[in-house]
Amino acid sequence: HSVTLGYDYIGHRSEHSSSSKHRFKEKYHFQTVAAIYDPELIFIDLTTDISFNQERYSGVGNSDSDQVRIGYSLILDLVRTSLFPTSVYSRQSESYVDNSFSQSYTVRSKNHGIVSKFVNDIIPFRLSYSQNTLETDGLVRDYLTETDILILSASHELRNRSYTQLDTTFTSQTQQGAGEKSDSDATSFSLSNSLFLDQRRKYSLASTVQHLESRMAGTPQESLNLTEGLTAA
Repeated sequence: HSVTLGYDYIGHRSEHSSSSKHRFKEKYHFQTVAAIYDPELIFIDLTTDISFNQERYSGVGNSDSDQVRIGYSLILDLVRTSLFPTSVYSRQSESYVDNSFSQSYTVRSKNHGIVSKFVNDIIPFRLSYSQNTLETDGLVRDYLTETDILILSASHELRNRSYTQLDTTFTSQTQQGAGEKSDSDATSFSLSNSLFLDQRRKYSLASTVQHLESRMAGTPQESLNLTEGLTAA
């Protein structure tokens, strides 16, 4: 556990006016770890942050502001030593963006997801899914962005002579703000291989194929990249 205290002062003076801003900040950080039955079965990591901000402004139009922000991070590790170790997480945070000469605002972020692995010596793979939200409060035009991401990764190593990596990502995003809404999505595919031409791994041939399909504002796009490289160490 920890406590952080802070104080900021911003002052401005000219021939015809003056202003000042005082900000007092407190942040309390707590972390707790626990296990159910056995740490390798269910392991829990919980972090909580509580922040208090007080602002006092004097100048043209005096104003006071008191704000409380609560953030947390919860991680559950399940069956960590099995063939299918899995992590489930949930996070939320708030941050205040202070602009001395323009509008200040609050940014809220939420992340929820799951990560699962299949541990083996032939083709280990990793599957993850996440929901991410980013929201502003206090701008002239506030916005809300929601993003869903699904990632599948797999790899294969052959007799210490060849290593192959496969990554596939599916992304869907919705953004709202100022009475408008836009949707976009993308699918990316990447296949790479490193072939070692000698036992001492001094010479290797690297090959990569990357394919991307996306749609933004109703406009489809597609790209394909092929690369080859020979390395001599």
